[in-house]
Amino acid sequence: MLARTSKVLLPTLIAGYIAVVTMVIWGMSAWRQTVVANLSTPEARAAWDQARTELSQEDGTHGPVQRVAPRSPEPPMLVLLRDYFPACVFGLLAPLSALYAFIGWISWGVLRQAGHNRSMKPGSRR
Repeated sequence: MLARTSKVLLPTLIAGYIAVVTMVIWGMSAWRQTVVANLSTPEARAAWDQARTELSQEDGTHGPVQRVAPRSPEPPMLVLLRDYFPACVFGLLAPLSALYAFIGWISWGVLRQAGHNRSMKPGSRR
């Protein structure tokens, strides 16, 4: 029973991991295309410039915290997804892979323990 479980579980875990990684990369790529397309328009650039101008004119007396005007001429989300996309994907896949490996390890142990308990005959000691 244990050998059968091992032969089924390992390919299932590997196929599941490949599916999760594929979905994450595809989803982030689609999101990146949408964000870059939306934030690269002249209207978005004008809105960002207006927000920067308003923040630079703020003197800090209207709220509990003094805000600092951003120095970047482009929205941070645009710069992040356009220039640092591989780092973003790696930064998401590294903890996701560790979590998936942990869940796979736990699943392997649970199924192995269940197979071990079934293989023991009543009244026998190990």
